[in-house]
Amino acid sequence: MGQNVTFVLKEPNGENETLLFCMVYITRQLRFKFSTGKKIHPIDWSDSKQEVKKGNIHYKALNHLLKQIKAEFETLILDAALRKIPITKDYLSSNHIYQNNTKQTKNLFFEIFDKFLHNQKLQFTQSYVNKYVLLKTNLKKYTDLHKINITFDSFTTDFFISYKAFLINDVGYLNTTANRAIKYLKTFLNYAFTNGYNTNANYQKVKTPNETQKDIVALTETELKAIEDVKGLPQYLGNTRDLFLLLCYTGVRYSDLKKFDSNQIINGFVTINTTKTKQVIKIPIHNRLAALLANYTVNNIIKLHLISNPKLNKYLKDLGQFAGLNDVQIITQHKGTQAIQTKYKRWELLVTHTGRRTFITQSLHKGMPAEQVMKVTGHKSGNSFKRYQSFADEQILLSIKAWDK
Repeated sequence: MGQNVTFVLKEPNGENETLLFCMVYITRQLRFKFSTGKKIHPIDWSDSKQEVKKGNIHYKALNHLLKQIKAEFETLILDAALRKIPITKDYLSSNHIYQNNTKQTKNLFFEIFDKFLHNQKLQFTQSYVNKYVLLKTNLKKYTDLHKINITFDSFTTDFFISYKAFLINDVGYLNTTANRAIKYLKTFLNYAFTNGYNTNANYQKVKTPNETQKDIVALTETELKAIEDVKGLPQYLGNTRDLFLLLCYTGVRYSDLKKFDSNQIINGFVTINTTKTKQVIKIPIHNRLAALLANYTVNNIIKLHLISNPKLNKYLKDLGQFAGLNDVQIITQHKGTQAIQTKYKRWELLVTHTGRRTFITQSLHKGMPAEQVMKVTGHKSGNSFKRYQSFADEQILLSIKAWDK
């Protein structure tokens, strides 16, 4: 009998989910059995193809894991032959990565989280990774408060209810922020499940509520013109205004302004590779944008005076006051079952992302089709785009005059 690695169900004729074992055959007399830690319903398993059928919603992740397990055992067998060492169950289990992970994860939760963070840093921006750093911090605070040792087995429905209450009542999160934190946690648990660190799939049953539609802060045409025309600005606010207008005229995120390159301006478009999503987008150059870019173009090179995002957000409040954006807007937020309404002057709500929202709402108001706006801004999902669609009172009053005709 040749060396072989196969998988078998514990109860292949059962009516419920059953454990999947890995069988390692060395000779007819020498064979070993290991638990994969995964339970699969017999109707979802193809013994002839040695894979999980497509009827199982996790078939891709599970089949990927089984290939990893098989490849690692086969590598160990080959290595033992080359080194002329006996193959024992202890040799296989002590050197097989998956076996080590399944044995030790109960004590290595945060070590695995650190490995996940390292992988995130290789793929995403630091601002995105910081969301998971904060998640780890809050999980540690939760374990300290409740005096528990968190493991992958901890993630039951009751845990998520308790953890969300902690985020709202102890950390001070609003509902939307708490729901996003739960989504980030489930992303990590998916990583752990796919890579064999976690065999507890209960977290997949937890449904995160859809986020409540936020009050969108975008400038009206009147407010945009007030910022364009304001006089007597100190030098730092003159630069602040120009940076903000670039965001309003293009719809890009502030992190992408540094990528504006005159060499990428071709046939009336400027092409950039976005920092957050790694998409290549083409931004149409209209007259207002062309005039503003000309002020910062020297020897055909665009040189913007960029500052940090937090500093720009601070300066935008000063700019809004200079421009007289003193109308009041009520922002509604939810914390637990409580609705919190807060009055703000419009200048208090200005941030860099207001520019992106302004581009979207003004483009729609001026008649640009939504699909074209999405192409310019890089929105892939209609659902994610809708949260930016907002029509100010001024625009609605203009539209309602159709009844007066």
